[in-house]
Amino acid sequence: MSRLGHRSAGLVLCGFIIAYIVLFGALSLVRYNTFHATTFDVGIMAQVVWNTAHGRWFEVSIDRATNTELIGSYLGNHVRPILLFLAPLYRLWPDPRLLLILQSVALGGAAFPLFLVVRRQAGDSRAALLVACCYLAYPALGFLNLADFHPTAFSISCIFLAYWALQEERMGLFWIAVLLALSTKEEMVVPIGAWGLVNFLWLKRRRTGLGLVILAGVWAIVCFGFIIPCFNEGQPYRFWQLWTQLLDSSAPVLERGGTAQSVGRASFETIALFLLHLFLPLGFLPFFGPAPLVVALPSLIYLLLGERPAFHSVGYQYPAVLIPWFFLAVAEGLRRARRVMRWPGGLRLYRLGIAFLLFGTIGINVPLNPVLLYARHGEFRPDLYHEQLEEALAEIPPDAGVATINRLGPPLANRRVLMALEYPPPLRLDHLDLVDYVLLDLVDCRFAPAPDARASYGDIVRQVLETSDFGVRYWSGRILLLERGEPSAEDIDEVLAYVDGLAEQNRPCWP
Repeated sequence: MSRLGHRSAGLVLCGFIIAYIVLFGALSLVRYNTFHATTFDVGIMAQVVWNTAHGRWFEVSIDRATNTELIGSYLGNHVRPILLFLAPLYRLWPDPRLLLILQSVALGGAAFPLFLVVRRQAGDSRAALLVACCYLAYPALGFLNLADFHPTAFSISCIFLAYWALQEERMGLFWIAVLLALSTKEEMVVPIGAWGLVNFLWLKRRRTGLGLVILAGVWAIVCFGFIIPCFNEGQPYRFWQLWTQLLDSSAPVLERGGTAQSVGRASFETIALFLLHLFLPLGFLPFFGPAPLVVALPSLIYLLLGERPAFHSVGYQYPAVLIPWFFLAVAEGLRRARRVMRWPGGLRLYRLGIAFLLFGTIGINVPLNPVLLYARHGEFRPDLYHEQLEEALAEIPPDAGVATINRLGPPLANRRVLMALEYPPPLRLDHLDLVDYVLLDLVDCRFAPAPDARASYGDIVRQVLETSDFGVRYWSGRILLLERGEPSAEDIDEVLAYVDGLAEQNRPCWP
C-alpha cells in the first residue's frame, strides 16, 4: 500500500480511538456519578494516589493486608510504582474521575502501537486497521474499562509499545516500556519472564531474552521477597491463598469422561465459556501466532486454576494480563498467513482469516457487549434515592474519617481515614473508633461477606449502632448517615426496626 494509504488508515484509526475514549470515558464517569463505581477498586486506588500526592506514599486505610491497624501501606497488598506517575496529575485535579479518564485514554490509545505492529508484521494497513478496531471492540477490553479503575490497564499499551520498539530495534524505548509494564502490578513478572524465555529459546534474541528473564526475576524477588513482607508485617503475599486448593487432594480436578468436571473449583462449562469469550472475538487467529500465545499461557493457566470466580470471566479486570498477547498473536498469525499468499489459494486463506476476525468480533458483541450489559443492569442510570445520597454526602466534612459500604466509598476516597465496613470481616470496632461518620445504604447488602448477605449486613449495622458512639445525622428511610456523638434511642430503635423489617421481608440486596 502507498504511503498515502498508510496515512489514511492511521487517520481513520485515530478517529476510532477518539470515539472509543469519548464513549468509554463518558460511560465511566456516568457510572461513577450515579454511585455505581465501587470502593474496590476505584476507592482504594484514589486514596492511595491522593495520599501519595500529599507525601504519604502508598498510604491506605482500605483493604489492609493484615488489618492489624487501619492505616497502613498499600505495598503490603500490591506493588504498583506506576501510581507515583499519576500522583502529580491527581494533585492538580484531586478527583477519582481523573483515574477513570486516564484509564480510558490508555486503553484506547493502545490501539495505535498495535496498529503499527500489525502493519509491520502483515505489511497491510487495511488489515492493521481492522485488527486495531477489533481490539477497540473486544468485549474483555470494554469490561476492563468499565469495571472501575485498575493500573494493570496501562500495561496493555506498554506491552504493545515494547513489542513495536523491539521490532524497530529501538532498545531504549523498549526497556522503558517494559519497566512501565512491570510497574503496573507485581504479577506482570509472569508474562515478562515468559516473553524473555520465548525470545531466548525460540526467537533467538538471546541478549534481549536473557535481559527480560533477569529483570522479571529480580523484580519478582524484590516484590515478593522484600517489599510485600516488609509492609505486611512480615507476612507473605496474601493472594497466594487463591491457589491453595491446588495443594488440597480433595479439591475437584479435571476428569476425563466425568460429569462433575472442574478446574480450580470452576466447572468445565465455566472454563469453556471463558475461553470461548476470549478467543471467539479474535476469530481464533491467536492459535496461528504461537510465540505471543506461549507468552500468555502461564498467565492464562494461573487464572484458570485460581479459585476466585472472577478469574474465569471476561467481565472483570483479570484478563488485562492476557489481552495484549492475544492481539500480538493475531498479528503473528496474519504475518504467517501473508507468507502463504504466494501459494495457490493463499490469498483466499488470508482473507478468510481476516473475515473470521471481523465476524467473530461482531458476533460476540451481540450477546456480550459490555456497554449494553452494563446499561441493562442500570449501571448508567441514577437510582430513585440518588438525591438522598447527595444530601447525605454533603453533610460530611472533607477531612472527617468515614466508614461506609463498598458502593459509596469512591466519592469519599480523598481522606486519610476511610473504612470499608463489609470487608475484610469481621468488623473491627477498634477501627471504627477512628471514624467520625458512618454512611450506609441499608438495603444494599450485595457485598456482605456471607452466604446470607441480608443477615450478615444486618449484623454489621447492629454492631455499629450498639457501640452507642453514633447518633443519626441523616435518615431518609434507606440512606443513613451516623455522626459521632450522643445517640437518640428513638432514632436508633427506628433504624433497627427498619433493618429487622428488611430481614423479615427477605428483601433482595438490590435494587
